[in-house]
Amino acid sequence: MRKSLAALTILGLLLGGLAIAVHEAQPYYPGGADIVRLSADYNLKADGTLEVTETIDYNYGHLGYPLARVIQVRRPATDDLGASVKTPGTDRIWKVFDVTATDSSGAKVAVDLREMDPLLPPLTPTGIDGWNSRLSDLHIKVGDSLPYVTVHAGDKPVTRMARFVVRYKVRGALERASGGYELNWPDRRRLASGEQLDYIGVPVVDTRLATPSDPISPSCAGYRDAPGDWAVTPCAATTKTARETIFTNAQQGSSMTVVAGLPGDGFADGAALYDDSPAPVSAWIRRILVGALLVAALVVIAIWRRRAVRTSQPEN
Repeated sequence: MRKSLAALTILGLLLGGLAIAVHEAQPYYPGGADIVRLSADYNLKADGTLEVTETIDYNYGHLGYPLARVIQVRRPATDDLGASVKTPGTDRIWKVFDVTATDSSGAKVAVDLREMDPLLPPLTPTGIDGWNSRLSDLHIKVGDSLPYVTVHAGDKPVTRMARFVVRYKVRGALERASGGYELNWPDRRRLASGEQLDYIGVPVVDTRLATPSDPISPSCAGYRDAPGDWAVTPCAATTKTARETIFTNAQQGSSMTVVAGLPGDGFADGAALYDDSPAPVSAWIRRILVGALLVAALVVIAIWRRRAVRTSQPEN
């Protein structure tokens, strides 16, 4: 019995070490700073689901890191973005699913998803290792890295461009508003705050929005890094058809959010989603310790019962 337990323990350690080695072999790098331009297509469905298609021109540069598209999926609803909020159920969340990607030829490209806390530098390969803030971002890593290119002092920057089309769906992209709902993607509050925009702030050229009903007062706003603060830059909303709007960013290299009111109450399933705050690291440690104690207790009980059976059996 002791030999079996020892063998199982050694096997578990080996498998755990292998899993960690494989996990650490795929680090995440923030790719927002190397996104040259992004053009988006938003298709809002009648059930409130927002279908997003992003055409991204990406520069690998001399490092060759793969594209890591970063989007927000959690923030406090009513408090400071980095605040510790004890009231449950106030975190604003977005559920992103069905993420796929293709290259410029239309061929499928592998994607890898990881949720991370942006206030835990650096971006480690282990994902979220704690909840120091109430923010959470989804990193969508697209494709593989390219070989590293050595750059000498005085050499021109290496440009290695690629185009990817990233598709995903969003549940909870609508905000409840007077008389109906209002589109909120990407998160206006997060972008306007100027916090962590190195990752989620990407240069958006234009966005096309299709809605199941006529939008109300569609508008947009651009955001760019300015000395000492974030500056709001102009953009234009053009009605192409009754249910189709084109938003064009006037400032090259700036991010952009779009706003469009939607009448009626048919989007209840796609309205703003709120969730309890995520469990802190200490809670996860307690859960792991309790689980380990339960497993140890079961092993001890099994050993005791086996010995009791042997003791009760009459000797021949």
